[in-house]
Amino acid sequence: MDLPGEHSVTPRRKGKLSEHLKFCQGIVKELFSKKHQAYAWPFYTPVDAEGLGLHDYRTIIKRPMDLSTIKKNLEARVYESAQEFANDVRLMFANCYKYNPPEHDIVKMGRKLQEIFDYKFAHLPEEPPPEPPSEKKEGKKDGSSESDSGTEGGSEDFDESESEADRESQLLKLEAQLKKVSEKLHALQGQGGRSVPKPKKKKETTDSEFKASVKPPKAKGKKPTQSRRYLAMLFLQNCFLMQDL
Repeated sequence: MDLPGEHSVTPRRKGKLSEHLKFCQGIVKELFSKKHQAYAWPFYTPVDAEGLGLHDYRTIIKRPMDLSTIKKNLEARVYESAQEFANDVRLMFANCYKYNPPEHDIVKMGRKLQEIFDYKFAHLPEEPPPEPPSEKKEGKKDGSSESDSGTEGGSEDFDESESEADRESQLLKLEAQLKKVSEKLHALQGQGGRSVPKPKKKKETTDSEFKASVKPPKAKGKKPTQSRRYLAMLFLQNCFLMQDL
């Protein structure tokens, strides 16, 4: 026979199996199926060296292995990769070829089962990329002055960079507005080949000019009402001047 002796299985980790190791579980499950039972049954359990009278088996085979032990290792999360799983399966076949003569039936059965395994394992799918670790917020610990100061420094740097970005965006907006204004001025200057005329300032009339503009009525042939109007206009003018002062 070719298979291993009993040995304990120590689980290494908890959690779900990777996609590769799930694929390996499927291979073991198929090797235990009735489809391959006719030539796979000698490898299902550890070799009973004492019951079969194989007194030198433990001397020749230093590390026995069988499909039941491999299945338990998968369930116990002993294997960290599909390659570790494959190494144990190939060790099982190597033990068979090492202990038994080449013409033995168990060797022929082992080679046939190994062909099935190699074909299945060759179709191992690619491992999906690992998910990025989720960022966990670490709480502040007592005496962590260095981490606190580092956090404050980081926030100040962030504020400074943010304020600089705001200033740059405001400058860009102002430059765009100035460009639009200059374009409008050039367009207005181009109309008629002249610049836009400036509005004329109204000339302020002085007191003497106002009096000169208002001529007193001639006494000859004028009625008394016209002189009264003239005096009223002078009175109103003086009132306006007083208000200005």
